[in-house]
Amino acid sequence: PPALAPFTAPDEAAAFLEGGSIDLAAMRGFHLVMVTPGAPERSPAASRFRWDGLRLARDDRPLPVLFVSSGYDQGGAEAARTLRWRSFLARGEAPRVAALEAWLAGHEPERGVLSVCMHGARAATVSRTVVEVTEERIRMIYHGGAPCDGAAPDHVAEMAARGRGPSAASP
Repeated sequence: PPALAPFTAPDEAAAFLEGGSIDLAAMRGFHLVMVTPGAPERSPAASRFRWDGLRLARDDRPLPVLFVSSGYDQGGAEAARTLRWRSFLARGEAPRVAALEAWLAGHEPERGVLSVCMHGARAATVSRTVVEVTEERIRMIYHGGAPCDGAAPDHVAEMAARGRGPSAASP
């Protein structure tokens, strides 16, 4: 929700979401991710707020992180993709956007409902969003189709780090 934009810490967003300032019952399910930069006393981390239409849950994790959503089998998808995510990180490729995009388009161990790029009769991966944060900028790359679909368009939005101003571009 756009009303969350002014919050700079996950605890502020949680207080807003849990405090009745917004009618969650009127909203479809969503995942909202908030990234907190590192500082001398803490490591960078990501917080996910997950609303399933009945319950709001919060999950805090260190970076790099993978958050999974599945319209088919949430628990099975999380377990299968987390296993593949750990293997991906062990290869040392996580910081590179191109390697991450290729991994997100993968069909291991086989093309189906538990692969990272999911294809099934009841549910399928319909898009990919990658957020790259550096000292200089924050860049979001949204792929408007299955990650393995090279013909689907990418939309890119960038802003300077530390609030220096937004910009948008499409390659």
